Amino acid sequence: MRALFTALALALALPALAKGKNRPPKTQPKPAAAPAPHPALCSGDYADVLPPEKASPILDTAREAFVFAIRNTATYERVYYGRDGKLRRAYLRSLVHGSGFAYRIVNGETHLVTNEHVASQPEVTDEEHPVDGVPMGSKKVREQLKIVRDETDDYEPGHVLLTKLLVDAQADIAVLKARKLLPVMPYRIGRSGALR
Repeated sequence: MRALFTALALALALPALAKGKNRPPKTQPKPAAAPAPHPALCSGDYADVLPPEKASPILDTAREAFVFAIRNTATYERVYYGRDGKLRRAYLRSLVHGSGFAYRIVNGETHLVTNEHVASQPEVTDEEHPVDGVPMGSKKVREQLKIVRDETDDYEPGHVLLTKLLVDAQADIAVLKARKLLPVMPYRIGRSGALR
């Protein structure tokens, strides 16, 4: 590379010397070595296939897990008449577990994406919206979302509370927010308009 720059400098200096200018050419500072360009992983915003040999190194750079177990705890109120004819209320809990991916941090809060059926349980149970262990006609009175270690994790201080930002039942997607910095996935989020 040095020989190429020397030859280029001489080629530019020789015509000037031939015209009678006896000034030696000014030495040009060495240009900084340009970093080698990274090979493109995909063409365009999206690619049909990302080969495993390229995906594996990207995933290996993620030092911490960005996939989290999410627990949805819903409390349902069941109103019924007791044997004495008096109105009674029973409160039943329903647990749903799923996974979510931390994908970005905004103002010190982590946004996660998961399925809508993990983030939301039915407002009222009926034939079209059953909930395991909850009789039909029960109304949801409370719902709490948390990040847990696994389905058996009962250590409350270790749980991270989540709030809903966006829920779309038709697309079966929900965006949740944690008021804590969590590791995010090492992938770029694209635009749906760029899909083929």
